Amino acid sequence: MSTESNTPVDPRVQIELEKLNTATDNINKYEVELDEAKCEFKRLLAESVVRIKAAAHKLGNSIDAAKPYYESRIYAAQLTKETQLAAANHEKAKSIHAAAKEMVYLAEQGLGEKSTLDTACQEMLSHAASKVNQSQLEVTDTRNTLKMCQLKLEVANNRVGKLQGQLKQALRASRSSEPKELLSDEQVENLLLNHMVDEHGVIIVEELKSPTAATRTTTSMYHPQQQQQQQPQPQQQQQQQQQQQQQQQHHTLSVAGAARAALLF
Repeated sequence: MSTESNTPVDPRVQIELEKLNTATDNINKYEVELDEAKCEFKRLLAESVVRIKAAAHKLGNSIDAAKPYYESRIYAAQLTKETQLAAANHEKAKSIHAAAKEMVYLAEQGLGEKSTLDTACQEMLSHAASKVNQSQLEVTDTRNTLKMCQLKLEVANNRVGKLQGQLKQALRASRSSEPKELLSDEQVENLLLNHMVDEHGVIIVEELKSPTAATRTTTSMYHPQQQQQQQPQPQQQQQQQQQQQQQQQHHTLSVAGAARAALLF
């Protein structure tokens, strides 16, 4: 026992223990910072809700009064798309009808040039005539559909103009009802940038001083041999860092947009 107790401890063990303690301290520190960030986000969210309620109380029924106008605009936009589709279908039907008439003309010419009746030409003429009749029906149907869509669109546009004149005061009030500075872009992005968690659940502390410069610190174990084996070349490492920065910025902006959308709704 005395021999084993007197055996010197491998210095690498002490180094790894110190690094493990440092990593544990960093984890605790990041957890505290994450909790603080969550509290700050909840505080800003609560303030935003209060501002929205105050704006709704101030505006009264102006938003509800202006609602028919915006609904009529949405309906008119939908009818515009339907009218464009109907016009495209009508043009397509006319092209098919013209091609069928051309086929009939060619078949009649083929029969006229021959002194004897050709069964193939007769079948071609019969098929072309049937195609002409069918395409003529399609042209008629698509023309009627197009006229109906145009009529509906005209009525919808007239309704939009009428409601715009009738609800002028409510529209002016509703357009000024957009909540301002509920949560600014800078506030949301700072909360998300300062305390993020990557796809492996590792806490990331990131400070963006410029769009292209970022420093990243992660809590991970240190393995000297693995570091020597996996250490990339300086150029490759720089490219990897740039790709990671672009991915993090894109992810951050997406999450920030989603957070702002959630606050507005």
